[in-house]
Amino acid sequence: MMSKEEIGEQLLEKVRRLCPTQSNKVTGMLLELPTDTLLELLMEEGQLQAAVVKAQGTLLEGEARETERVHCQDQVPVLDRCVALREHLHAAICAMNSSDNTDRITEELLQLEETEVFKLLQDRELLETAVQEALYRIEGQSSRSVTGTSDCVSKEDLGDILYEKVEELQPDLCAKITGMLLELPEDTLQTLLADKQALQTAVHRAVKAVQGGEQQGTAGQSQLDPDKQELGEQLFDIVSDRYETDAPKITGMLLEMETSILTRLLESPHDLNHRIDQAYDALHKT
Repeated sequence: MMSKEEIGEQLLEKVRRLCPTQSNKVTGMLLELPTDTLLELLMEEGQLQAAVVKAQGTLLEGEARETERVHCQDQVPVLDRCVALREHLHAAICAMNSSDNTDRITEELLQLEETEVFKLLQDRELLETAVQEALYRIEGQSSRSVTGTSDCVSKEDLGDILYEKVEELQPDLCAKITGMLLELPEDTLQTLLADKQALQTAVHRAVKAVQGGEQQGTAGQSQLDPDKQELGEQLFDIVSDRYETDAPKITGMLLEMETSILTRLLESPHDLNHRIDQAYDALHKT
């Protein structure tokens, strides 16, 4: 069996990864536990995380009580306490959430009052609820059903943000590419906005599609889908009634969509007008 000193060395190494700034204090507290318990902590990462979180909570409570006794604000270790609070909260969130958003969830919950954060750390169920709500906000989702109008507004907001990001990557074709990408499902758009590499890949594909279409443009006029030509004529008339000057460009952007989608839009004036407005807004941000 390992000696207490050997256990302490291994324990310190593991604790240091979970809470670098408080590793010595936390390890010292854990070494007060029975040897059998320490061996279990070294073997079970989940148990070790829980023990570290509990130890950090004890340390934070002690620091909070000490802070209350200090009357001179210049002597209050605010920075150290904030760092410790962040590490404690981050460790607690890691123990219950395996997503890539742990850091963002931690930062969002740290916007709460310090007393509220302490409450979260003392009540696992309350913390789980707060983490889930923060995750919903970060991923742009809603924990409750929303109306169609709210979805419409959300898609417009996504279009504005998407346009700015596309403009950074491809300023010359940003309006057309944004119009093409806005045909993707909203969940996919959320992913593109959160993952720069995924957005770069999507923009690159869109550019190739646009350039390929331009190269085949005049040479392939006679091979264009007759149904799409007819749809284009109908669209042009409708767009002209609203935005006569920009009708050719807006119609061209809409024609990037699949024929089935265009047909459905023509059967739904409300949805078609919304698409036309999106294309117009994209054009006039250049």
